[in-house]
Amino acid sequence: MVEQEARATSFGSVAELYEQGRPEYPAAAIEWMLAPVRGTAASPRVLDVGAGTGKLSRGLAAAGCRVTAVDPDAQMLEQLRGSVPGVPTGIGTAESLPCADASADAVVLGQAWHWVDPVLASREIARVLRPGGVLGLVWNLRDPRTAWAAELEALVRSSGSRDTMAAGGPELAPPFGAPEHASWAWEHPATRATLGGMLRSRSSYITGSPVERAELDAGLARILDGLGLRDGESIGMPYVTHAFRAILPG
Repeated sequence: MVEQEARATSFGSVAELYEQGRPEYPAAAIEWMLAPVRGTAASPRVLDVGAGTGKLSRGLAAAGCRVTAVDPDAQMLEQLRGSVPGVPTGIGTAESLPCADASADAVVLGQAWHWVDPVLASREIARVLRPGGVLGLVWNLRDPRTAWAAELEALVRSSGSRDTMAAGGPELAPPFGAPEHASWAWEHPATRATLGGMLRSRSSYITGSPVERAELDAGLARILDGLGLRDGESIGMPYVTHAFRAILPG
């Protein structure tokens, strides 16, 4: 538990690398999560929890949402305020949100539910959602459909990375029922620099020993050298985005 908490709060030290190396979320996934509240709120009040540097907040703002970003790490929120100007921010977690009762039309978490206590988080999110509001969870998962992407996935997994959704989908607790699910396959343009940022902004890398970090760096270099990818060139990194949504009864 202590190790998990240390990993969950480790990202602020590499906020710039996180912003550089992590992909944003497809607009289609954002719209799908918000669809249940669009009919009653053209500009829904959305709480982005575990917002990090604003990868999901940026897409929510572009979709016309009134976004508030919450994260336990002040350094990540500082990066967010620079990358998504004008979005209100607050320190908090899914289990303890700095928000009034029934103050949000939607609460969303991007790449973050696997860090939370699902029972406590479900209860707290239900408190800040208005009746009929939506809980949306989304993950960008690397798709090992090509040989080089499979090598990269094996390298990341060898480090003990936990940046993924649970097998079979996320666990929710009352008052939420089983969530709906949808997915999208797509490619993200990636360079040596952005792929390096992706690797070095992972909790397992951040909290790893110097020897472990050096081994991961060398492994990534071997993969990219094998592709012949030079500085400044890009390649399509395959992803599958998985989104889940659940409606608060009432």
